Amino acid sequence: MFVALRDAWFARGRFAVMGLVVALVSLLVVALSGLTAGLGAQSVSAVKALPGESVVVASPSNGEKVELSRSQLSAEQVAGNEQHAVGMATARIATDGSTETVSVIGIDPDGPLSEAAGGHLVRDAKVNRDGTLTGVGKDDEYLDLNHLPAVWLPMDTWQQLPMATGSAATALVLPEADPKAPAGTTVMDRGEALQAVGSYASEQGSLNLIRGLLLVVSAVVVSAFLTVWTIQRTGDLAVMRALGARRRTLVTDVLTQGLLLLVVGGGFGALVAAALGAWVVTTGAVPFELSVLTTVVPWLLLVAAGLVGGALAVRRVLTIDPALALEGAR
Repeated sequence: MFVALRDAWFARGRFAVMGLVVALVSLLVVALSGLTAGLGAQSVSAVKALPGESVVVASPSNGEKVELSRSQLSAEQVAGNEQHAVGMATARIATDGSTETVSVIGIDPDGPLSEAAGGHLVRDAKVNRDGTLTGVGKDDEYLDLNHLPAVWLPMDTWQQLPMATGSAATALVLPEADPKAPAGTTVMDRGEALQAVGSYASEQGSLNLIRGLLLVVSAVVVSAFLTVWTIQRTGDLAVMRALGARRRTLVTDVLTQGLLLLVVGGGFGALVAAALGAWVVTTGAVPFELSVLTTVVPWLLLVAAGLVGGALAVRRVLTIDPALALEGAR
């Protein structure tokens, strides 16, 4: 380890350049993680707040995907579970002479789902003839659904909305993990219910794919650098091997340099991304979630991916023949 740190110090220019590259990749990974979580919260935070283990929706037509926005449960399908029924639709609210589009969620005011509203249930809202809501203000908005602020209303008010199309509810959120489903319905767990919200699945899938590719890039970058650096240090490593150094010592030497790059460079990039994320959160310009899961965890994943890439460079160290390497160095 001493030799690894000494070489890194004497070649600090090259290590600084590679550290900057790793820092940029780390910044992108952490920033993208915060953005992914923020967009996810804007899509499904209201659904996540609903207490329950399973979600019952109307079965789709043949070949169609299950989507909460298309589900329409009849009164017969809801019968006996009225307290667990939830309605989801879009509507316009009139505020200060203008209108705003919101997601309207209908629940039983006295049922177990009412805790999801967080005290923001608007009991005295009214539906106008043109479908707009009155008696609702921006202060009543709580959580989000389909990238729209959510407004929580009593179920009987929700059923008056034009977008409710005469249905009794959109879904049932039940406490049982494996309930008996009414005829013509499909039971989903909580994870499947999130995937059934609009474009949440494709949105999260695309962003996570990009994040995964960035981790692969970090592994390739670290592997390429350590491979070239190991080739340049073959003579030094051969001397160490000839003096009796174990292969494990040489492997530790190479991986220490890789870990130094990832911890320092990646850590710096993660700190910059966290600082930018904190600023974005205060402005509210972009949906961004700042937490341990969106900063520390992505950085640790970057370190792990980089070490995997660095392990590929170790193969050359394991095959060094001291005699041949010293002969070549002469």
